[in-house]
Amino acid sequence: SRVEHHIEIYRREQAAKNRIENLFTQNESKTKFLGVASHDLRNPLVSIRGISQYLNNEKFGPLNEDQKELVSTIVQASESMLTLVEDLLDVSMFESGQMRIDPSIQSLEELIDHAVTLHSPNASKKNIRLIKGVLNSDTDAEIDRRLVSRVIDNLISNAVKFSQPDTEVRLLLESDETSVTLKVEDQGPGIPEEEFDALFKEFGRTSNLPTAGESSSGIGLFVCKRILQ
Repeated sequence: SRVEHHIEIYRREQAAKNRIENLFTQNESKTKFLGVASHDLRNPLVSIRGISQYLNNEKFGPLNEDQKELVSTIVQASESMLTLVEDLLDVSMFESGQMRIDPSIQSLEELIDHAVTLHSPNASKKNIRLIKGVLNSDTDAEIDRRLVSRVIDNLISNAVKFSQPDTEVRLLLESDETSVTLKVEDQGPGIPEEEFDALFKEFGRTSNLPTAGESSSGIGLFVCKRILQ
């Protein structure tokens, strides 16, 4: 009876081990597929966005009001899809351990200025003002420019998305001898305390909804957290 009992325990342990190995293999396949799909989708989306921006700026000739509205919709949709694809690509690189850090001395203020220019058109549609504040002149830091720009873009986009019209989003840079800190402050509804744990999880969402029907994938803040970690 004792021998049979230990044999049964061994069989259960082996079955559990096999299930874990199968799940690990399936997760690796999912991560690889996610990375390949995101990479292959990115290039055509970049082309669609670039061409639609040229059309929107009337580089190929004047547009009537109906055409402008349609082209503007294409620009917004392509930018939204490109952001999602880049988030998914970053997630796949995190999961596969292939994320590479390429640090160099960069001006955080320059990155903020670029981000404000990039997000101002969307913010202006809701009459949201993007206000930059710099408390110290030295905002240089050793960072990965692409990854930190992704964090800044996600934070500003998130702030605009969940803010009511006619409000402000403040971008405050502070620095001392050892660090540079960026604070992104909005006048949105805030996060319910009982939902804090969902905020930085993969595909995590809170009960708050974007104020103008914008799309929300639930992975932007997860990507921010992983990059900063």
